[in-house]
Amino acid sequence: MVELQISLARALKLKNRTGSELKTLIQEVQQCNVYVIDKKPDVSAKNSYMRICEIRDQLIALKTTIENANMPMRSTIFRLSELKATVALLNTINTDVGIYKPTGYHFKEESETTYQADITRQDVKTYTKQIQKEIDELQEKLDAFNHNTQITVDASLITTLED
Repeated sequence: MVELQISLARALKLKNRTGSELKTLIQEVQQCNVYVIDKKPDVSAKNSYMRICEIRDQLIALKTTIENANMPMRSTIFRLSELKATVALLNTINTDVGIYKPTGYHFKEESETTYQADITRQDVKTYTKQIQKEIDELQEKLDAFNHNTQITVDASLITTLED
C-alpha cells in the first residue's frame, strides 16, 4: 500500500466532491438499468453500481480518517454548527409589531389587534451580529486547522476518488 500525505482541507474537498459523483452514478443505475432490448443505454448500470461500491468503500475510509483527525476540534465543530442553527432560528422569528386590521367579509370593520414583540427586530440584528462574530472566529480557527493538519491516506483512495 502506497501512502500519501494530504491536508485535511483537501480531504474535506475530496469528500464533498465525491458525494456529487455518487449522486450521478446512482441516477445512472436508476435510469439505465431497465431498457428496451434493441436500445441498450450508453451507460452500464452494472458498471455504475460497481463503481458506486468502490467509491463507497474508499469514502468510508476517507471519512474515518477525517473524523479521527478532527477529534481535537470536535467541540469547535459542534459549537460552530449550533451557532449557525441559532442564527437560522433568529432569522425565522416573527418581529412584526403594530396594529393589524383584518379584512374580509367575515371580520367586523372595527376589529383590530395590536401586536408587540418580546424579541424585537433590533434584538435579532444585535444577537445575529454577536453570534456571527463568534462564527467567523471559529471558522477561521477551523480553516487554519484544516489547512495545517496533514493526514495519511492510501494513494489509491486519491486515484479512485479523483478519477
